[in-house]
Amino acid sequence: MRVPLFMLVSIPLLSACEQDASVPAHYTQSSNKRAVDIDEETVYVVLDGPQLYAAWGGGTDGDSNTAYRQKRAIELVSHCRVVKVTPTQADHVLHARVKC
Repeated sequence: MRVPLFMLVSIPLLSACEQDASVPAHYTQSSNKRAVDIDEETVYVVLDGPQLYAAWGGGTDGDSNTAYRQKRAIELVSHCRVVKVTPTQADHVLHARVKC
């Protein structure tokens, strides 16, 4: 009896998923996440694609300077100038495109 190749590959993958489900989850810090302190507020920045960065943190919900701090943190981490900003209110993350 011939078994299709995709079935042979998927069986070990399924069994590996079952084994990993018993391992307790834990948070590990991303190696590309950077923390920047601006005006005594911490902003976190990660690379989000080619010439794209995401930033969060930097103040409380009512703070009008949060977006400025996030943009400035991206410029400090990337060593480039921010040319386009896309804020998202739902999760308070600022996405920005940079140009070097």
